[in-house]
Amino acid sequence: LFASIVLHELAHALMARRHGLPMKGITLFIFGGVAEMEAEPRSGKVESLTAVVGPIASVAIALACFGLYWAGLQWGWPTAVNGVLNYLGLINLVLVAFNVIPAFPLDGGRILRAALWGWTGNLHWATRVSAAIGSAFGLLLIILGCLVFTTGAFIGGLWWFLIGMFLRSAAQMSYQQLLV
Repeated sequence: LFASIVLHELAHALMARRHGLPMKGITLFIFGGVAEMEAEPRSGKVESLTAVVGPIASVAIALACFGLYWAGLQWGWPTAVNGVLNYLGLINLVLVAFNVIPAFPLDGGRILRAALWGWTGNLHWATRVSAAIGSAFGLLLIILGCLVFTTGAFIGGLWWFLIGMFLRSAAQMSYQQLLV
């Protein structure tokens, strides 16, 4: 799973560099990772290409895992190996589904920002709107975490709460960084 996240972020970094965006590095968190660009993309097109390549990489990883899982079933690989391959395929699809939610700074939020930027020509407005959506989505996850927590699922509730806090903070910081 960790390698899948690294490859996802590496895809972002390589696409950004291909379009002349210098990279600070890739930072990995318990919740995922961030390919850190030193500057904002030059256009909405570059932003959307850089954003979409991560989910595409995750879909490719999922398909590869499912292909190996199917091969393992045919060739009689151990159940544990097949189970891990199936799990990695599924979890990568979950990562894609989560990442394409149009909430900045998730990949879907970056695609939304790129579309708004292309539509209006105003990066600040596009970032403010997409970051506000990302912040609201983070708040929704915090509330969901609290609700799940009250049902007795402590770990699940805490997980959603922390992801929500992280996304809300990242969305707000991304907009503030652009302003600076």
